Amino acid sequence: MAVKLSDSGAKLEEVLDLLLLLGEARASEPDDSWKARLPRWLLDRFARESTPEENETWLNRWREAPQAQKAEMVNARGWELGEWLYWFQRDNEMWAIVGARIEDQNLIVDIEQADDPVPTSVLRWTCEIAGLRIKSFNRVS
Repeated sequence: MAVKLSDSGAKLEEVLDLLLLLGEARASEPDDSWKARLPRWLLDRFARESTPEENETWLNRWREAPQAQKAEMVNARGWELGEWLYWFQRDNEMWAIVGARIEDQNLIVDIEQADDPVPTSVLRWTCEIAGLRIKSFNRVS
């Protein structure tokens, strides 16, 4: 994934550190202590955790919505911390971050994928709230 600098270019290195942390956490022994190392700018952007009843109500509305409105509903709802973390857990074998680096003021993230398409919305959202813009995704085998 190539991420271009934007107004918040200072966050480039923070996002790099975050993605490396998430990649390492997935490869390490099960230990949730790394969650406490998530940056405040990220933690402050998560939506409030929903109750099971709220989730069911929202999901029913989403299922009944026209296809064109579904993405808008997902964006408006926001990411809850647990939902976001799910995509970086070891038991999610769809994809993994296998490397990240900065080249020519771009953040390059190597993604190993087991399925297509890769669920990139979690990475896109993380970069966007940091003020970075994704140029493309770099998939490695």
